[in-house]
Amino acid sequence: MSLRVSLAVAFFLLAPSVLVPAASAGNVARSFSSGSVSQEGLLTVTLTVDVNETQEDIYAIEEDYPEGWSVVDSGGMSSQDPGYLKKVVISNAADTEYHYALQAPTQTGNYTWSGQYLFENMSQELEIGGETRVTVTEAPPAPPGDEPSPGGSSPAPGAGCSPDWTCTDWGECQPGGNQARTCTDSNSCGSALGMPEEYRNCTYAEPYNMTGECVESWFCGSWSECTGGVQTRLCVDMKGCGTSWQKPPESQACTGEAAWAGSLLTLLAITITASLTAFILITRKRKA
Repeated sequence: MSLRVSLAVAFFLLAPSVLVPAASAGNVARSFSSGSVSQEGLLTVTLTVDVNETQEDIYAIEEDYPEGWSVVDSGGMSSQDPGYLKKVVISNAADTEYHYALQAPTQTGNYTWSGQYLFENMSQELEIGGETRVTVTEAPPAPPGDEPSPGGSSPAPGAGCSPDWTCTDWGECQPGGNQARTCTDSNSCGSALGMPEEYRNCTYAEPYNMTGECVESWFCGSWSECTGGVQTRLCVDMKGCGTSWQKPPESQACTGEAAWAGSLLTLLAITITASLTAFILITRKRKA
């Protein structure tokens, strides 16, 4: 799956800091709960954020997970765009971890993750480090205790191990419209027989104003270099309303030489204006 356009947020609007080399900035690394998972199995992905707390209050993450996988728990990240998970922190950034859960597809094979991150003291986004590949294998056959006995009936009570399921409370409803809980078998039978559901759909409550409308709050990164006559940037709705009524443009036509010429002309105009102003003030003072 191809990456989106350059990941950025409005660091210059939120924090008037000077860009420094990326070596002094924080970083983001990815790890998997397992290097392989069976068909339609669950995989937990951890994004570890290491912040340079003396210089950084803002960061943005865009995680690109493979096609065919389904989000069952976004782990506090935005999952509104299929194939992507996003997280934007605009103040008081600190070291943290984000854990999100995916359900594997039925298609076996190797799957690759990618993603980008940007801290306020970085001049450009970097690739998320750490692990990038997971293998989906064929699901194992059902344990004997799960198979019907001769005649098509279920195993008689007491035959073999009987799971005893205990579940946690449901978690908060995520922006993707789902919530999760964890169910464990106290008897450790190794069977999913009678297991309660761990994921369900829910209605996510968007942040609304007093009139019942979700108020968009857009922040945009700086324009990219002019390539092929087009400049791009990424704009993020910090409220996650899911609408784009007030979304600023994310692309514009440009000309590399014209852009430089425009900047030089602007600088020249400012210089001439300042010189003329100084000349007029000196002339008036002498006449007085």
